[in-house]
Amino acid sequence: MLYAHCNFRDTLHVWRDADSVAFSTHPLTIGTWAPVQFTSLVAAKDGEIVRTSPPHGNEYIYNPEDYRLAYMNFARL
Repeated sequence: MLYAHCNFRDTLHVWRDADSVAFSTHPLTIGTWAPVQFTSLVAAKDGEIVRTSPPHGNEYIYNPEDYRLAYMNFARL
């Protein structure tokens, strides 16, 4: 199983053909890419999308202060 989750607006795209599925943060040059539904989880298996969850509606908003402690810990390495 491959799981992809879209929690930032316009940041996840999916490409499908007869036996493949690919996800990318930006549409690539091959094929036709479609946006993944915002705030949803997609499950793919054996080159096929087998489940897409309904949107949960909780958008992640990046706040650098939320990561300050992690950054400080890495700075000590």
